[in-house]
Amino acid sequence: MSRSRHSVEAIVLASQEARADRVITLLTEEQGRFPSYAKGAMGSTRRFGAHVEPLTCSQVELAVGGSGMPKLLSATTVQTHAVLKADLLRFSLASTMCEVVLHLVPEHGREEGVYALLKRALGHLNRPDVETSEDHLLLFELKMLSLGGMLPELGQLRVDSAVQSTLEAWLSGTWRPLHREGRGRLAHQLETRIQDASGRALKSRAFLDQMLDER
Repeated sequence: MSRSRHSVEAIVLASQEARADRVITLLTEEQGRFPSYAKGAMGSTRRFGAHVEPLTCSQVELAVGGSGMPKLLSATTVQTHAVLKADLLRFSLASTMCEVVLHLVPEHGREEGVYALLKRALGHLNRPDVETSEDHLLLFELKMLSLGGMLPELGQLRVDSAVQSTLEAWLSGTWRPLHREGRGRLAHQLETRIQDASGRALKSRAFLDQMLDER
């Protein structure tokens, strides 16, 4: 069966070596999450290079159809997210967000609103004027669980009234920080739900905790 060419904007969630090639996991608005392979990517920095680094938003051209995963023909960067990549805390928060997507959206799966949510979250972390905190990740996790229908009523979360009030404000579009004790309890509950849904823990959490401890 012949393959057709398809161009789409995508966020690179992950990249893995496969001998001289790379397997690039992409997230798009219409197709959701899926793997693609970039033939010869390990030796072709001009064709691919930084365009297929995790956390990058790129316009990609794919050969789709037939058997096997889509072939990545070319990629052009739309947004490098250079600010968040240059800051270890921003980088670790963004990496954890991408891992949350990998946990909650199955391969070849699509959840309405996930692409827009991740693109907006990465853009926010990429703003140098934004004061970065774990709260950005918690809001992202909260919304990801909500989009997937895995979030109970806020009243069912084991948090105090101040945290519940803050979460209600977040979901209505008003931003304010959580207090430290409530942040830790909320993070544990949200990530337990993510782990229960996927069957595995967030690997990037350990590095993020190290970054948070150093602040």
